Amino acid sequence: MSLRSIVPVLLVSLVLSFESAFAQLPVADMSVEELLDVQVTSVSRKAQRLARAPAAVYVITQEELRRSGVTSIAEALRLVPGMHVGRLNGGAWAISARGGAARYANKMLVMVDGRSVYSTFYGGVFWEYLDLLMEDIDRIEVIRGPGGVMWGANAVNGVVNVITRSARQTVGNLISVTGGNQEHGVVAVRHGARFKSGAYRVWGKSSERTLFGGTDAVYRQDYSMASVQMSRTRVNPPDGSGFTMHGGFRVDWDRHERDQFSLSGDVYGGAWRNSMAAVQPFPPYGVLGTVEDRPAGGNVLGRWTRTAASGGETSAQVYFDRFQGQFPYSYDSTVFNLDLQQARPLNESNELMWSFNFRQSRAALRPAFGAQSARPVRSDPLFSGVLQHDLELTPNRWYLSLGARLEHNNFTGFEFQPSIRVLHTPSRKDSYWAAWSRAVRTPTMAEHNITYNGFAGVAQGLPVVYGATANEAFRSEKLYAHEGGYRHESKNWTASAALFYNRYTDVRSYLPSGFSVQYTPTPYVYGQTKVWNARNETIYGGEVWGAWSPLPKWKLMPSYSWLRRNAYELEGLNTLKRFLVSGEEPAHQVRFRSLLDLTSTWQLDTAFYYTSAFPMHKIAAHPRLDVRVSWRPTRKQEWSAGLFDATEGPALEGPPEGPALSGQMRRMWQLKWVYRF
Repeated sequence: MSLRSIVPVLLVSLVLSFESAFAQLPVADMSVEELLDVQVTSVSRKAQRLARAPAAVYVITQEELRRSGVTSIAEALRLVPGMHVGRLNGGAWAISARGGAARYANKMLVMVDGRSVYSTFYGGVFWEYLDLLMEDIDRIEVIRGPGGVMWGANAVNGVVNVITRSARQTVGNLISVTGGNQEHGVVAVRHGARFKSGAYRVWGKSSERTLFGGTDAVYRQDYSMASVQMSRTRVNPPDGSGFTMHGGFRVDWDRHERDQFSLSGDVYGGAWRNSMAAVQPFPPYGVLGTVEDRPAGGNVLGRWTRTAASGGETSAQVYFDRFQGQFPYSYDSTVFNLDLQQARPLNESNELMWSFNFRQSRAALRPAFGAQSARPVRSDPLFSGVLQHDLELTPNRWYLSLGARLEHNNFTGFEFQPSIRVLHTPSRKDSYWAAWSRAVRTPTMAEHNITYNGFAGVAQGLPVVYGATANEAFRSEKLYAHEGGYRHESKNWTASAALFYNRYTDVRSYLPSGFSVQYTPTPYVYGQTKVWNARNETIYGGEVWGAWSPLPKWKLMPSYSWLRRNAYELEGLNTLKRFLVSGEEPAHQVRFRSLLDLTSTWQLDTAFYYTSAFPMHKIAAHPRLDVRVSWRPTRKQEWSAGLFDATEGPALEGPPEGPALSGQMRRMWQLKWVYRF
């Protein structure tokens, strides 16, 4: 669908908006004035109003999740201003904030109720396995910018914290069924009930998803620059299709008025088919084939919170997580994490917070020709401590936050991450904030201990295999972040803007390190590249978003973000550009959302997205239009129909990474039914 054909759809949406705006029926959604009144906890690890948080924060509420029609957390992040979200196939995503968009973007920390889902083995997040029950999510707090003081290493470009509802908020039963041309079947059930001192819930979800289209055109797009000669056979079944089965529980209870307890856990498994350029040291050397990943995992998390009479709070959280997967390489990992925290007011204008964290992680690789390691199993402890001091310099006007985290890991030893944040509130409606932070992205087992092999072509009758070689001298990537922002809130509209200048040092690069001829199992040329801290770069830009209710029943939410990257090779290194670039990001992103109550039971929601080109990966700029209509005949049930990516642009949504191929966008339709009883 061309841009010309989008116009009639937008006009119809606007006409319906104006026609129904005079019905004077109540709005079910949160008002504009309430948007900045939401309580957030991810900035300072304590509850505070969004309007008074000294960071670039956006909160996706449960109502936004419902009205967007999304069925996964990855898809929900499209709603965040300044966040790049690209779907690469049925389950894989390229998601990042403020640069570095790639399938395994390794500078953004993602958590569920404070439990990290960041891969300690490979870096980044496997979004296809993060398939929670959307109706049980209370909100998703997203920080664009560093959060290393509060959350530790790898919280560099951003923090995503998925916060689920208390079991007390999910008492009753729920059935949700979604179907469509790509969401073949997403079925979820939940049961919740109360007991004497608390409540519990149990839930289950099954999801079956598929790719947008075949892989023939995708192969040409991804590999034409490298002149790789491989078969152009279309893969069947299609790349990125598969299913997951996910289930879990949560129990919340009180002991006296001061102590709250929570225990939750979930297990999951499934099968995902991924098309990839497999390598082997014998003809036909490079093969476009299908690799099936059968992931399995589970976790359990416990939390205790005590509220003191003086207003302070003490908490302890412990969790255990285990994961097994076969893609991109076969490995398993386990993580044990303990976190202690106490916040204590010193007086009316001073508060001190400290925390201690211990994590023990173990990872094991099952070696193959595509991935080898001299140390396939390793266990790594991590210790860290945080001290944060919040001061009210002048009553209701100037605020200062000073924080620092000292962390020790097995790869690089001690890492120091400080932060200074200032907030000024000259009036009730306006606030200004500024911050300086240092954050680090620590190495993974993949970078220190594993060599990956890929196919580069044929030279004089011999196959050429390149190896991305590990380096135990690889250091942490470091960020020095300067950022500031402004917020305004009033009865009918609110606005927020942020500017940032990020300077990165010791950025990961793969540099050529020589060629050799190998004779086992057959002769082939082996070209080595080695991971080094061989680049510095700066990324800077800005983000602005707002919400406006021109009429009581209609909310408009526009946003725009701009970003630019400058990379600098370290002096004296003769490197290749394609080895230096780690991910790519669009320079411009535009979002325009319209939330409209047609009547007391009918809602019409539209969203228009525009993402500029990825020049290095030859991905064209592409628009996207989503339209959703919902009908709630009673308080217990809802019917909805959606058309997503109605523009059906020809480009990929984001750059691929590693040996896996990616699929092109296709128009998607979806029907959903939710029943509560």
